[in-house]
Amino acid sequence: MGNFIRRFGLPVLKLSVLALVVWGGHRTIAAGLTDLRQNGWRPSQLHPAWAVLAGLLYLLSQYPSGWFWHCVLIALGQRIPRWHALRAYYIGHLGKYFPGKALVIALRAALVSRPYCKISLAVVAVFYETFTTMAVGGVVAAMILLFTHREQTWLIVGALGLAVLVGLPTLPVVFVRLMRLLRMLPLERTASEAISSDSNAAASFIHPSAKLLLCGWSTIAIGWIFAGASLWAVLRAIGVENMNLLTDLPLDTATVSLAVVLGFVSMLPAGVGVRDVVLLQLLAPRLEQLMPQQGQLLALVAVIVLRLVWLAAEAALAAAIYPLTKAGKTAKP
Repeated sequence: MGNFIRRFGLPVLKLSVLALVVWGGHRTIAAGLTDLRQNGWRPSQLHPAWAVLAGLLYLLSQYPSGWFWHCVLIALGQRIPRWHALRAYYIGHLGKYFPGKALVIALRAALVSRPYCKISLAVVAVFYETFTTMAVGGVVAAMILLFTHREQTWLIVGALGLAVLVGLPTLPVVFVRLMRLLRMLPLERTASEAISSDSNAAASFIHPSAKLLLCGWSTIAIGWIFAGASLWAVLRAIGVENMNLLTDLPLDTATVSLAVVLGFVSMLPAGVGVRDVVLLQLLAPRLEQLMPQQGQLLALVAVIVLRLVWLAAEAALAAAIYPLTKAGKTAKP
């Protein structure tokens, strides 16, 4: 029976997951192209070089979070090569286009499971990295808006509130209690002893060191800046030529950060709809200054094109690195 499952069940499961990913991606692309046509904007108007740059900047912006996820896995006692963790991290992004985003967890956990690590601990690391990334995004958005757009009071308060909401579970004491409640803590003797002694000992076992957390927060913050640069490149790709990277990057970074965090909390596929509201509210006034009477339309187009460019970048990278399993076996942690 076991051989039958391995021979036929696993391939069927992989094909099912692939079908879900393709379906989710197709839905996003179709909806985006439809929205563009309805607003009188044609894909032929896109400047390819800027779009490619936007995709590359987006992939680069994700590396700090992928690095942090690998470090959390190491902190959980899982000896996984960095390449293997990053491969799973980037491919797992495609799962966010499926409703509920549970497919992200499934993809990442499956791609780093044995012989590298336990699925349960991979899931724990996914939640920890994701919540940390979103918390950093909320703080970055709030700080930028506080210094550049103080009139956006509700967005600033909302960003800080979201940062607290998603950051609270990453606190050592809270995280330990949650993992014990979900029975997802390691079952090895060392972990059991740590848990039975006191919560601080348990926290030291499953929680990264202060140095790692500081490095994680600082590098992830840089990642959000690159995400903002990706939005800036998208705006250039749709024809907004009189933008200055240095002066516009802070607003672009805050816009992307807050939009992604809100999209994450909404649990909608790729944050569609929720992200758009934030992007439109912050982008449209700036674009109206640059190109009068076109700000609202260009902001809407930028929202759609950004979504499509990020999806294309994720799909292209996933297709390129998925077959490279042998590289992961020889890589060093």
